[in-house]
Amino acid sequence: MLMVIVVIAVAAAIWGGAQLRHRYLVSTYKAECRQRSDSRSWGALKLAADKLLRVDSTSVDGWLFRAEAAEAEQDWEQFCKCLGQVPLSDVRIIPSLLRKMQTEFGPLNRPFEGLQTCDAILKIDNRVLLAHKQGIFFCAMTLQRSELVRRVRQAIRTGRESPESYVFLASVSWQTNSSAYTHATTWLKSNPENEILTVAQALPVYNSEAKSDLEHATTFQHVATAEDLFVKFPGNPELTAFFLDRAISDGDVERVRALLAGLSAGTLQTDARFLRAQAWVHDVDGHLDMAEQSLKAALVVDPYWWQLHHQLQDVFRRLNRPVEATEALKRYKAAIELAVCVRGLKRYEQSFEDPRFSQLMLTMAELTDDMEVLQAIRSRLAN
Repeated sequence: MLMVIVVIAVAAAIWGGAQLRHRYLVSTYKAECRQRSDSRSWGALKLAADKLLRVDSTSVDGWLFRAEAAEAEQDWEQFCKCLGQVPLSDVRIIPSLLRKMQTEFGPLNRPFEGLQTCDAILKIDNRVLLAHKQGIFFCAMTLQRSELVRRVRQAIRTGRESPESYVFLASVSWQTNSSAYTHATTWLKSNPENEILTVAQALPVYNSEAKSDLEHATTFQHVATAEDLFVKFPGNPELTAFFLDRAISDGDVERVRALLAGLSAGTLQTDARFLRAQAWVHDVDGHLDMAEQSLKAALVVDPYWWQLHHQLQDVFRRLNRPVEATEALKRYKAAIELAVCVRGLKRYEQSFEDPRFSQLMLTMAELTDDMEVLQAIRSRLAN
């Protein structure tokens, strides 16, 4: 019995001594890290942080000091890796993830990882404005339209939307921002085969017809033709919409049918452009009741697109429903006025400085019973 007590006592002493030494080393290395950080001795800070992490791999201070050294050396991959070690329970988690997100979108040039970090931040705290703003901007520049709408409305519901969010919402079905080319070109450098980025780079070029302009054609010779890109990425939503618009303009109903057949049911039902094309086919086939249903489904997805209100007004007129035709015409006029206003905006982030834009958004939200947008704009204008 005595021997057991002695063994336990010795073990406790050894353990206690080890704990004291561990605390001593952690304290010593932390102090050294602070000293190296204050003196901006980045190489020495890196070594000191590594020593701290060797004795305590869970030390948040150690990971943040190591991140500081990596940032100074512009080792962005290591910087993000270190910031990613901060646990959810630590009060510094949001600032750490925000810096990680900005680096992934910036110098590290891994925007899809940045988008994941946006979502990680919002999962912790959905009130972080910058995470909403960055995620919305990325989806707008990469033409991920359905995801863009989801993120804008998520931000509106939490009261963390930026002014440009309303511009993106009002123009989601018809606008391809010319800045998408510049941003996609940058992001492609780190992910050259990515479908989303490749198409986002190409669409502004196609819409501007720059490849057929002799003055600018050589500038964009690296961009594949729309036809070649569609062979490479068959069924791509943005390319499908591009060719659908062309086929509808040409009155090529069989081409429209074929393009719609290449879409999944989920994609077709969540994109107003495809529902509008479906309505056009129904109209051509003489099925006005089916065209009406497709247009109404499209308006649930995008209540701000003037084209839908215009087509629906025409359908109501031919169905001899004058009251509904008059209401649709009223919405069309307001929607086309909003679209003209959006085209005239110089800086989307300053959209609410233009009283015409805010009033037109308010009017359209009222006319389409978009209550969450209506309430958000009223609140914004009241403050």
